Amino acid sequence: MMAEEYDNETGEIKPKKSNISRLATATVPNETIDITSLINGIGGGNFKADADHELTRLIKAIVEIAKNENRDCKGSITLKIEVSTRSGALIPQCSVATKLPASKPVSGVVFGDEDGNLFSKDPDQGAFNFR
Repeated sequence: MMAEEYDNETGEIKPKKSNISRLATATVPNETIDITSLINGIGGGNFKADADHELTRLIKAIVEIAKNENRDCKGSITLKIEVSTRSGALIPQCSVATKLPASKPVSGVVFGDEDGNLFSKDPDQGAFNFR
């Protein structure tokens, strides 16, 4: 939530300096802000830097798995922009979420019983006693 401050001269309640005001100072007054400008400017460029960092993490993870495990994999980055209103102004809030590729599945064989216990040998199979 954005903090607000009281302006003694005008009597207005204004948002404190924030990522949004940094965006406004990065553009010409009354200039239309397209999505690229929003992504580049919000948070003083921090959001774009965070998204770039997450993209690099994703690419490194995919390349490493393809090289070391010799298998196909996938991951994703989701850029989310939520817009709300406050005192007649629009408040865009940007976030990035990264889903790295899953690790290689590892499997084994175990047996279970009706009580939910796991066993290395089948409890329903009798043992042979060879002499």
